[in-house]
Amino acid sequence: MREEKSLLGRFASIPKSHVVDGPSVETAIASESWGVDAEVPSVFAEAVARLPHWPTVGSKGGGSTGSYSETVLTTSPGTPAQESVTVSVMSDGRDGSTLSVSVQVAYRPAKPAAERVPHGGVLIATLQPAPDATPVPVDPDRKIITSAAKIAQIADEINALPAEPAYGVYVCPAVHATATLTLEFAPSSAAPASASTVVAVSSQPSGACSPGVQVTVDGTSEQPLDDSMRAGLFAELERLVGVTG
Repeated sequence: MREEKSLLGRFASIPKSHVVDGPSVETAIASESWGVDAEVPSVFAEAVARLPHWPTVGSKGGGSTGSYSETVLTTSPGTPAQESVTVSVMSDGRDGSTLSVSVQVAYRPAKPAAERVPHGGVLIATLQPAPDATPVPVDPDRKIITSAAKIAQIADEINALPAEPAYGVYVCPAVHATATLTLEFAPSSAAPASASTVVAVSSQPSGACSPGVQVTVDGTSEQPLDDSMRAGLFAELERLVGVTG
C-alpha cells in the first residue's frame, strides 16, 4: 500500500480542505475524499496540478452534473507496473466542493529463476486458430525447428518478457476467442511435455482481462509473463517459426 498512500497524499495539501472519508481499500482500489471550501473549477485545477504527470494515456471531461474527472495510466517494465489515478470533483450544494480520488496500482512480482526458456534441443511450434476465425474447423499448423540459432532467438524473445502484474479485480467484457501459438522447447522431438518447457502465447496481448504468456517448466506452471509492452510479438513468433494464422 506504500505507493497507493503516496499517490493519495498528493491531494491532502489542497488549500481549505478537510478529510470527509479517510483512506479505504476495496478490491485493490484505494480512495479518499475531502471537503474543500472552494468552487468546483478551482478545486479541480488544484487536483489536476497534483497528478503525477506520467507519460500518459488519459481522459478528462465534465458533465451536466458539475463533476469533472481525469484518469492517468502508466505502464512500465518495473514494480509497480501500472498505476491509475481518478479525480472527481462535485459541488456540495453550497459554496464548496467534494473532491474524491481513487488510485489503483498493479504490482509486478519477481520472475522466478526457473522460468527461463532453454536454448538447444528442438522446438515444436503449433498454431491453434481461434475457433471463430474460420467458417469451418481447421487443423493446427505444426512445425518442428532444429536450427540452434533460431531456437535461441525465439527463446530469448520469451526470456526478455517480465512477469505479468498482479492486477486487482476487474469487470471484463466478453472477449472473443483468440489464436494460440504453443512453443514446446524439448530435449528431443520424442521428449514428453513433462520434460520440456512449454510456452503458450495468445494473439491477444496480456492485460487485466486477458491471460499472459503461459509458461510450464517440466510440468509445473510458472508465473505468467507480460507481452503487453512487446507490440507485434505474436506475429513475430509466427514468422520465426513459419506458421500462418
